[in-house]
Amino acid sequence: LPHQLNRLVLYGLEERLMSCKAIWTCVSCQTCVTRCPMSVDTPTLIDRLREEAGHAPSEDLERIRIFNDAMLGSVRRFGRTYELGLMATYKLRARDLFSDMKKLPMMLRKGKLSLLPPRTPGRNAVAKIFDRVRETRRAR
Repeated sequence: LPHQLNRLVLYGLEERLMSCKAIWTCVSCQTCVTRCPMSVDTPTLIDRLREEAGHAPSEDLERIRIFNDAMLGSVRRFGRTYELGLMATYKLRARDLFSDMKKLPMMLRKGKLSLLPPRTPGRNAVAKIFDRVRETRRAR
């Protein structure tokens, strides 16, 4: 979790930071920054950690790809991240259904996750951006 990464930095636990999967699964969506009561810019921290680490461990590359695809699919469909749907999609595709299940009730109770997807006014415009990018890539 973002706050855990920040604690590892504060405590100077560089070895644990460099082996942390979170630095490779972050898609820099800025959600953690908008929710952070201290406005800590965790995505910038993660970018720096990635530079220092060099590359993701090979065994994690497929899960990273699955997560990134799920994240982008969520943004394309809803205009922003629908976290519960994103995690459900990721868990199903990665075949990792139960590793975080203990956290779900607490996150729902605290209002950290919404059961319903967001109603983003500009979601059609966001979907069109994705379509244009896809068309541009095909043209190459």
